[in-house]
Amino acid sequence: MEKCLICYEAITNPICPECLEKQMMYWAHELQPSLASVLKRVGESVKEFDMKSTDCVICRRNMNICPHCYCKEIYSWLLENGYLDLAQRFLSHFNFELDYRFDLKAQVI
Repeated sequence: MEKCLICYEAITNPICPECLEKQMMYWAHELQPSLASVLKRVGESVKEFDMKSTDCVICRRNMNICPHCYCKEIYSWLLENGYLDLAQRFLSHFNFELDYRFDLKAQVI
């Protein structure tokens, strides 16, 4: 099993950043259309680490950034920029262990 280049944990849920980003864009566009393009730019910084090592279960592209790290970057950005309600909603859709592994849910309350 391949390891994530950011957290060095095994990638147990191999969904690539591109597939996650696609779903996030749908989600953001429904809630706040202007936010979709901003989230795409935020996610680009994480995808720079992508050196390809395992296959995405959705699209079969090579990837090596785990969904947790990718979603953590987006979630952290939402919190840091005052989108507290959207951050809470984000957790309900893209919560790859964010709420207990890094105790980020407590920051939203």
